[in-house]
Amino acid sequence: MYEIIVLGITVYISLFLLDLTVLNRLGGSVSLENGFSLSAEYQRLLQGGTARWIEMMANVIAFFPFGFFLSELLATTNRFGSRHRLKLVALSAFGLSLCIESLQLILRVGVCEVTDLVMNTVGGVVGASLALLVRSMISLTERQKSQSSMQ
Repeated sequence: MYEIIVLGITVYISLFLLDLTVLNRLGGSVSLENGFSLSAEYQRLLQGGTARWIEMMANVIAFFPFGFFLSELLATTNRFGSRHRLKLVALSAFGLSLCIESLQLILRVGVCEVTDLVMNTVGGVVGASLALLVRSMISLTERQKSQSSMQ
């Protein structure tokens, strides 16, 4: 499973570097409408200003509930430890985001962006992390109550 993740990351980095080098040698101006360009996206990220950062935070917030509730759903099965749940949520958020971005590219609706993929995955992981934190705080509180009732 980890080999697939490493392969996916390697492919994205390779495409990013290839896109940067080839497009910059050919002039580097590529329209983002109805298409996909990593070098143009990278330039947009650096020059985007406040609106771009707000858009990125919106992507994190959009996948936050997905990560939170998926982590809680996995916790109810009692089959997965906290680290394993976090890994599964990260992989699921990445996969769902990849599907959404691929559909945007194929259907030519919106703009397919790698930063959306990354920020959506981060949002899922943050949501799962909060779910793990809340669950551990609840169990700590329950332990303290049971210890105080024993005394």
